[in-house]
Amino acid sequence: MEGEEVVYALLTWEDGTFEVEQGREAPTRTITLPWSALIMEGMRRLDEQQHSITDKKEQGAMAGETRRDRLAKILRNLIDTSGDISGVAVVSMDGLIMAADLPSTVDQARVGAVAAAILSLSGRSVGQLQRGSLQQTTIQGTEGYILITQAGPNAVLVGLTGQGVNLGMVFLEIRECAAAVAAELG
Repeated sequence: MEGEEVVYALLTWEDGTFEVEQGREAPTRTITLPWSALIMEGMRRLDEQQHSITDKKEQGAMAGETRRDRLAKILRNLIDTSGDISGVAVVSMDGLIMAADLPSTVDQARVGAVAAAILSLSGRSVGQLQRGSLQQTTIQGTEGYILITQAGPNAVLVGLTGQGVNLGMVFLEIRECAAAVAAELG
């Protein structure tokens, strides 16, 4: 090798032994850049290389995740960041649980079955009353709310809350999570 590329390659070495011989002339001058520009360019390349390695590691880690894992992360993030939502599940249109983060007292299979029944009734009601297509259903009970929101064409997001929550904030959080789920499901 010769020229600037030699310096750029040397900057990637983690260790080595170097000797400088003063007063010795190079056989041919192959580097024309000033030293400061050469070092700056070398450091830029090194930084770019480090970012590329980090990106590849992150992509590799994500590649090992299943869709269910990625959905579970989305749901866990909602639970962790919301002060009002106590449980959430992604349910297919036929009532199968795709991913869930529910309190231990709530049966996942029951959530799927109830969501499918509510979807069916709500969808028919919206159609019969000529209100377009179903976007969201909210049910209030004495102990809290059940929210069912479309998460793409093939799934819904079911959210559970306690009583006395800020419904405006809950609606916003559920819609944002449903959008993330829909994007993941493609």
